[in-house]
Amino acid sequence: MNRLALDIGKARIGIAISHSWLATNYQTLYTKTWTKDTNQIAEIVQNESIEEVIVGLPLNMDGTESEMCQYAKKFCEMLKTKILAKIIFVDERLSSISAEEIMHSSNVKTKNKKGLIDQIAATVILQSYLDNQKEI
Repeated sequence: MNRLALDIGKARIGIAISHSWLATNYQTLYTKTWTKDTNQIAEIVQNESIEEVIVGLPLNMDGTESEMCQYAKKFCEMLKTKILAKIIFVDERLSSISAEEIMHSSNVKTKNKKGLIDQIAATVILQSYLDNQKEI
């Protein structure tokens, strides 16, 4: 099953993809308008034959929804009108921290690679989801 993961932010959207049980970086989308952004993601979904879109929700540490959770959900409401793939929300509380640790251990300067950190965060979100699916 082909899956896409989104790490949705107001400036950038990190995108990762999986055609198997391994998530890989795909691209960083520098946001413009929700219409343009959702159209571009819908094009990727179609071109890559995506069946599930995994969207990270940045919950607060106590498990409550943050302001960005609401932002991501509203964005996905628009995206849902343009794709047939199922949208699945997952907890992504520590994905950005994990992405920073991965970049640091790889000696990549985070301030010079802002877009890369979003892709890696999306990859962490997707790989975590895939690993959990294997256990079910």
